Amino acid sequence: MSRFRMYPTSEQAGVMLDHCAHARYVWNLAVEQHSYWYKGRIAAPGLAEQCRQLTEARRDSEWLRGGNADVQQQALKDFARAKTAKFTSGFGEPRWRKKYVHEGFRVIGTDRVPEFEADGSPKLNAKGTQVMGRSVVVRRLNGRWAQVKVPGCGWVRFRLTRAQLPKAKTFRVTFRNGQWHIAFAVIRMDREEVAQEPSRLRLCVLRVHLQRRRELSNQCRGRTERVSPPPATSRCRRDDSGRRPFERP
Repeated sequence: MSRFRMYPTSEQAGVMLDHCAHARYVWNLAVEQHSYWYKGRIAAPGLAEQCRQLTEARRDSEWLRGGNADVQQQALKDFARAKTAKFTSGFGEPRWRKKYVHEGFRVIGTDRVPEFEADGSPKLNAKGTQVMGRSVVVRRLNGRWAQVKVPGCGWVRFRLTRAQLPKAKTFRVTFRNGQWHIAFAVIRMDREEVAQEPSRLRLCVLRVHLQRRRELSNQCRGRTERVSPPPATSRCRRDDSGRRPFERP
């Protein structure tokens, strides 16, 4: 998971706050549905049924219909994943999300890319056709800035603090303490890809190694820099002979 600082415009920030409100509203509706269940009662609706109910709710509610359907469906998928992992994650049952506290939403990539098996062969479905996976659309602006496509906002800039662009299927946007952040669910690379692509860690290690070699060579040539002592205070001031006052010769 790679995390970056986002810098949206005022208009883009308003749209993303609406996405946060829609995702929080859908999440709380799912929590309310599952809170009515007790032993002996019929099971609460699953993900497929909740998606169908979301379609009906968007048809009736103008406010909900004004949001993005993918963002709202991803909130339901996050709830279903949290419900399934309540015994293994250690967080227990999914809880309510509050305004100004749980501000965030998740987006799935819009670009389609072919998927491959671990051995490099193309991944095929039951009909024998190529499986196309999702990918986040990310574009580099320069060495420090990049931008990502957010539904309803267009291209949003974020500060690039890594050497390579993130490759992910989904990303999550959060708003906390007046700052926007984006976290990419990075796709794990094979060992060959890791060996081929230079990482930021390798560059840092190489830079430190070269600096250390330069310091050693300077020491061998007698070019070591001597640190000057701190200036003497009034209590330890020395005279021209180098002795402190009241010090025996």
